[in-house]
Amino acid sequence: MMAGERDCACRIHYKRIRADTSLGALTEVIAALPLPAILGGNPAKINEDGFSYWAAEPREVFEFKAGQSDPFSKLQGILGRYTLADGPAVSHNQADNQMAPASLPDGMFCGGWVGHFSYELGRYIEHLPERAVDDLHIPLIRLCFYDRAIAHDHHANVFWLVILELPNDSERPEEKIATLEYRLDRSRQIHLTEPPAADMETIDFADVRRNMTRDAYLDAVRRIKRYIRDGDIYQANFSHRFEQPFRGRPVQLFHWQNHYNPSGYAAYLDAGDFQIVSASPEMFITIHDRLIQTKPIKGTRPRINASDEQAVKLNAERFNELLTSEKEQAELNMIIDLERNDVARICKPGTRRVIQPRTIETYP
Repeated sequence: MMAGERDCACRIHYKRIRADTSLGALTEVIAALPLPAILGGNPAKINEDGFSYWAAEPREVFEFKAGQSDPFSKLQGILGRYTLADGPAVSHNQADNQMAPASLPDGMFCGGWVGHFSYELGRYIEHLPERAVDDLHIPLIRLCFYDRAIAHDHHANVFWLVILELPNDSERPEEKIATLEYRLDRSRQIHLTEPPAADMETIDFADVRRNMTRDAYLDAVRRIKRYIRDGDIYQANFSHRFEQPFRGRPVQLFHWQNHYNPSGYAAYLDAGDFQIVSASPEMFITIHDRLIQTKPIKGTRPRINASDEQAVKLNAERFNELLTSEKEQAELNMIIDLERNDVARICKPGTRRVIQPRTIETYP
C-alpha cells in the first residue's frame, strides 16, 4: 500500500463544460496515464445511471492479497480516512456563464475509491474449504483513491471536471481542474478508427488454453447435478477459464467491447501488471443514502440488431421463448431469494422489497 493521508477532509470543486470530443478519444488519453480507471465510456450508460467516468494517477493505492488477515478492518480504516468537508461544493464556472449550474447532479462520482473485490474474498466471510489454486496472484482487493475525475452526463451531453481539494495539496484547485481541461482538449486531437469486427474464421483456437480438460469439466458437471439431486447443495458457481494470448494494447480490447458490446457497467482498470476489462450488463449491488439495491439477470437469448422483417420475427420468437421459460423463471426466483438472504445480514428487518417484477431487457 502506498503511503496515504490521515483523516483528510475533502472539498469538491467542479467545472461544467460542453466539449465536442468522442468518448473513445478521451479513453485513449486517460488510458495512457498511470493507473487509469474508466467506467462506462459508451452510450449504453444512458440506460443506467447516465454517467461515464475517467480518472488516472491515484493519490493512494490499497491492496489486500491472499494470505493476509482481516481484510475488512483494513478496509474500514482506509475508507474512513477521507471525509467531505462541511459546506457546499465550489463551482469554477463564471456566475454569468450559461454552463454554471446551481449544483452537482445527485449521485455523480466526484472522486474517491475505485477498484475491484475478487470473488475469492468471500472466503473471509464464509469459512469454507478452498480447493482452487491461486495461479494468477491478483490481489483480492485493489482500490485506488482518485482526487480528480472527468464525468460525462449522457443525458445532457456535457462534461463535468471534478476534483477534491485536500489540506496538504501541492496543487491549487484551479491547477487540478486545468489539468483535466488539458486532457479533455487533448482528446479532441485524436481521431480513432472503428475497431475491426472479429473474424471467427481467422481465430486460431489452437492458442486457447483452459484450466481443465473437457472430460474433467463434464465429470464436474455430473457431480454437481448429483449433489443437487441429493439435496447437498442447491446452486454451484462453476467456472471454466479460457486463456488466449492478446497481442494488442489492453485498452484496444476495451475499445472493441465498447463498440461491439456496449454495456452499462463496462469498466477498464489498469493496475500496471494486470488489467481488468468488464463487459457486464448486470448491476450487482449499489448503495446510496443507506438504500441497497441489487438487480440480478438470469436467462439470455441472442438478439439480432437489425430491423428487417426476418430479424424482427426472430427476435420476437426469442423474446417469447425467454419470457415463457420455466427454467429461467425458476433460476431468477432462486437468485432473488439468495440476494434477499444476503442483504438481510446488514439490513433492517422488514425493509427488503422486490420493487420491480420480472422484465425482459434488450442490449446491443
